[in-house]
Amino acid sequence: MLRPRALIVLLSLTLAACGESPLEPPSGLPAQLSVSILRDLPIEPPIPTVAASADSVVVEYISGFTGCDDYDAAAGFRAGTLVVTVIATETRRACLAVVGYATYHAVVHRAPSGRYPVVVETQYVAANGIRGKPREVVRKLVTLP
Repeated sequence: MLRPRALIVLLSLTLAACGESPLEPPSGLPAQLSVSILRDLPIEPPIPTVAASADSVVVEYISGFTGCDDYDAAAGFRAGTLVVTVIATETRRACLAVVGYATYHAVVHRAPSGRYPVVVETQYVAANGIRGKPREVVRKLVTLP
């Protein structure tokens, strides 16, 4: 029987061998993100959208925003599903925490042709690199020619 310490070491080595941490977003497809700060939140925020356009998948939704985070996007496949992750990374710089809302517009380029589900999620990363659990924003089936 393995001791608890030996079990932890074995589990750590196994996770390292897998390549990606369970909280690491999938990657492999180029993703471009633009963030537009909203002066006023609409009374009824629009429903998040996911659309196919040529060889790209375009995602847009409204969510919270702070000026103390850096924003980026990652995209890749996980179990046959295209996962688009908008990542908010806490910075250590001095900033004015402008808390409000923004429109997040992500474009995933060179998406393969076919019909498959797309999941859009957000993830927070602390300044020390610890990743929070991703939160699903929307899920939709798309078809690319």
